[in-house]
Amino acid sequence: MKKLIYYGGEGFYFAPKNGLFEIRTNFVTKKFTNCVKAMKYYYSLNEEKSFWNLTNFPELIDCRVYEK
Repeated sequence: MKKLIYYGGEGFYFAPKNGLFEIRTNFVTKKFTNCVKAMKYYYSLNEEKSFWNLTNFPELIDCRVYEK
């Protein structure tokens, strides 16, 4: 089984508690307005994924890909 590894992003430290967040996978894109709920969903996924903060301008918060 392939392992998910950190690929990049600004991190969750500066992300606002409320705003517009988007979780993207190869098959699904889901939007949230609460960062904590978005994070719970994000960490429940076991596939390549990215977490975006779209509140002011698109900013990659976290991205995970399969180890090669």
